[in-house]
Amino acid sequence: MATDQDDVKGVRRWIRRLLVQHDGTARPTSDTSAAAGTQNTVTGELFGPVLQAGHISGSAVLAGPVIVNHHEQPREAGPVLRSLAIPDRRVGHRTRGRDGVIEAVAGVVRSEEAAVVVLHAAGGYGKTTVAAEVACAVADEVDVWWVDASSGETLIAGLRTVAIRASADRERVHNAWSSGMESAPDLLREALGAARRKWLLVLDNADDPRLLAPGDGRVSQQRGWLRTPPRGMGTVLVTSRAASAEVWGSARLFRVDALSADEGAQVLLDRAPDAGSTAEAITLAARLGGLPLALWLAGSYLASARSAPSLPGLNPATTFSAYLAAWEQRFADVTDLSWSTEPPDERELLSRTWELSLDLLDERGHRLARPLLRMLSSLGPAPVPHALLDADVLARSPLLPDLTASLLRTLLVALDELGLVQQNHHGEGEFATVPTVGMHPVVRDANRHHVHHGARPSDLIEIALYALLRSIESLDVTQPATWPLWRTLIPHCVLARSVAEDKNEPRRVRLGAARACHLAAFFCQRAGLDDEAVELNRAAMACRADILGPDAPKTLAVEHNLANNLQTLGRLDEAEAAYRRVLTIEQAFRGDEDIETLVTRNALVLQRQLGEWVAVSFVVAEAGLVLSSAPEVRPGPDVVGGVGDTQDEFGEQAPDLR
Repeated sequence: MATDQDDVKGVRRWIRRLLVQHDGTARPTSDTSAAAGTQNTVTGELFGPVLQAGHISGSAVLAGPVIVNHHEQPREAGPVLRSLAIPDRRVGHRTRGRDGVIEAVAGVVRSEEAAVVVLHAAGGYGKTTVAAEVACAVADEVDVWWVDASSGETLIAGLRTVAIRASADRERVHNAWSSGMESAPDLLREALGAARRKWLLVLDNADDPRLLAPGDGRVSQQRGWLRTPPRGMGTVLVTSRAASAEVWGSARLFRVDALSADEGAQVLLDRAPDAGSTAEAITLAARLGGLPLALWLAGSYLASARSAPSLPGLNPATTFSAYLAAWEQRFADVTDLSWSTEPPDERELLSRTWELSLDLLDERGHRLARPLLRMLSSLGPAPVPHALLDADVLARSPLLPDLTASLLRTLLVALDELGLVQQNHHGEGEFATVPTVGMHPVVRDANRHHVHHGARPSDLIEIALYALLRSIESLDVTQPATWPLWRTLIPHCVLARSVAEDKNEPRRVRLGAARACHLAAFFCQRAGLDDEAVELNRAAMACRADILGPDAPKTLAVEHNLANNLQTLGRLDEAEAAYRRVLTIEQAFRGDEDIETLVTRNALVLQRQLGEWVAVSFVVAEAGLVLSSAPEVRPGPDVVGGVGDTQDEFGEQAPDLR
C-alpha cells in the first residue's frame, strides 16, 4: 500500500520528467533547490494551492490541482498589491497658509455628504501636500487609501488594491481586473459601498481626467472609476491640474492658490532659519510668487548650502538675498535638486513640472501649446494683452504654422484649464477694460529658461518681438482712449530693449526692436513716464547709431526725442547737449531752412529759456517771492513723423518669418 511519502516521491519524479521534456536537462526541484542555491519563493497573490519548483512571480490561478514552474520563458508579472499609504515625503513639515482649505475639505470628509472633492491648480501649488494634510487630519476617523493616479498603470493597480482592502471577493477582483469577466469600476463601487468603515480615497495627480473614465473619457458621466460614493460611506478626494467644472461634473472644486508673501516667508524660514531676516525672506517669497514648490526648493537649497562643506570652485547661495540674485542669473543651478541626496521626482523640478502639463496637451493634439507658452514667456513680466495675440501675425513664425484665431482661442483655453495661464485676466482701474492673459512669474521664468536653452530660441524671441511691434504700430498715441492698452504693452518693451542692445541678434531684428522702443517712448513721454521714455530712447538710439550710424536721420530722430525727455526731467545740461548735436548735423545735411532743422532750433531756444527761468527761480525763491510759470516747452518732432525712412527695418516689411 502506497504511503504519503511514496506519493510525494511520485510527484517529484513527475516534475523531473517535465523538466527533462522541456529542455533535456534535469533541474533542481523543491527538495534540492536550497542545496543548489536556488531560492524557492512565491510572490504575488495565489488563488489556490501551489506546488513550486524554482521561482514563481506574479499571480497564479489554479485550473487544476497543481501549478508547476519549470523555468519556461519569464512570465509577465501579474498585478500586485500596491501601497495605499500617505506619501511620507509629504508629511513631517509644517504646512503654511493652507488651514482654510484643509479644514474645509476635512469637514466634507467627516460629514455624511456623498462627495467627490477636487483640489485643482497648476503644478507646484502644493495640491498633494494639502491632500496629505487632510488625510492625516482624518486618519484616526476613517480608512485612508492613497492611489497614484498619474498614469493608467498605477491608477488601475491602486484601485484593484482598494477593492481588496474594501473586502471585495478576491476571485471576483481577479476576474474583473485580469480577464474582464465583469466591470472593474462597477465592482469597485460595490466594494466601497459595502466597506465596513467610513473611508477617504485619494486619487493623487489625476492630471489626465480621461484615465478616470475609460471608454468615452467623460468623467462627468460617472460610468468610470470616479463616481459619487454612497451617502455616508466615504469621500473621493482628487488632486489635478485640470480645473474645468465641465470636466468634473457634480464634484466640489477647491482651488489651491499661491501663498501670500508673509506665508511664503514662513516656509523659507522654516527650512532655512539662518539664511536671513524676515524682511529678506518676504522679498524672496514675493519674487517667487508664493509658489509652494519654488519656496520649498529655495528653502531646501539654502539649508543644504549652509551645511555643505565649502569647497574651491563652488559658490552656492547661502542667504535669501544671494538666492534671489542667483535665481535671476543661474536659474538651473538653484532649482535642479542636484544637491539633493534623493532622486528627484519630475514634479519637484521647476524645469520639468510644467513640461508634464505640456506633454499632456501634446497627447491631446494641442501641439502648438508649447511654443505658444514659450512665446508668451519671452515677453515681459506682466499680463499679455489680447491685442498682442494676433493669430495672423503669430502664424508667420515656423513655430506656430497654420495658427488661426479659432485655434489660438482653443490653445489658450487648454493652457488655462491646466493652470499654465490665466485667461481673461483684467487689470484694475483704467486697465479693467483690457483683457489679458496672465501667467505665474515662476511659470514664466521656467519657460524663459527653456526658451534660452532649448531649440530655436531666436525664432521664439523674433515672433514675440514682431507681435509686440505690430501691436504698438496699430495704436494712435495721440488718442487717450488707447492709453490703457498702451500701458499694458509698455512692460513688454523690456524684450525690445534687450534685443536692441544685443549685438548678436540679426540686424533687421535689432532695428525692429529699436523702432518698438522709439514708438513706446513717445507714449511714455505723453503719459508722464519720463524715466521709462529715457531708457527706451537710449536703447533705440544706441542700436540705430551702431547699425545706421550716429548721424543717420533715424538716429537723430531718437536723439531729439531723448533730449525732450531729459528736458522734462530737468536734466537741462544733458538736454541742451543733445539738441546742439542734432542741430549741428541737421544744419550740415539739411540746411538752415529745412523744417527738421527749424524745429530743433526752436527746441534749443526754448531749452535756453527754460534754463534761464530755472536759474532765476532759485534766486527768487531765496528772496521769498513767487515767479510766474515756466515757459511752455513743446515736444520736438512727432516721433511718428520723425523716424525717417523705415524700409530696412524688421517691422516695416512684415516679412514671412518662415
